[in-house]
Amino acid sequence: MKSIETLEELDEARDKHKSVICPGHVMWQGKAANRPLPAAWVINLPGAILLTLFRRRLQIYEKETPEK
Repeated sequence: MKSIETLEELDEARDKHKSVICPGHVMWQGKAANRPLPAAWVINLPGAILLTLFRRRLQIYEKETPEK
């Protein structure tokens, strides 16, 4: 998966209607970031939370395709 390291990269993911994940991280009040969240929603989080997500390797979510 591609890592997101800047707000610009997160903004590009938002423009492309992508979802993002941050494996193994709980943001606040038990809301998990290790499930796919729309980049448009994540980009509106407070800066302190975004900084933590960037430090913990925020990634673009790619749906796994079952092999036939």
